[in-house]
Amino acid sequence: MSKEKAMFFRWSKICLLFVSSVSIAWLHAMLIHDHGAGMDKGTVENMFIPFYSNKNDGTGLGMPIAKKIIEGHEGTIDIESHPGTGTEVLIRLPYRSGNQ
Repeated sequence: MSKEKAMFFRWSKICLLFVSSVSIAWLHAMLIHDHGAGMDKGTVENMFIPFYSNKNDGTGLGMPIAKKIIEGHEGTIDIESHPGTGTEVLIRLPYRSGNQ
């Protein structure tokens, strides 16, 4: 979806999820933004700690695994969220041609 914006509707809750991505000479970036309930500061600070979860049925492994994969590709993931305003996730991955 390079240089495009897509919108998805999540049926479990009324929440719009916006996903946009862009590629430049040395970087792929993906921004994921929703207008959901958001997360408090403590949740954002701890979400990459294995087994941390504030959900009854959560394992606390999803975000640590996602971060490990992204960092394994020399990328970064940043989360910004506030209760009542939604969440924004920015993933940056370095661009490499097929020859590298």
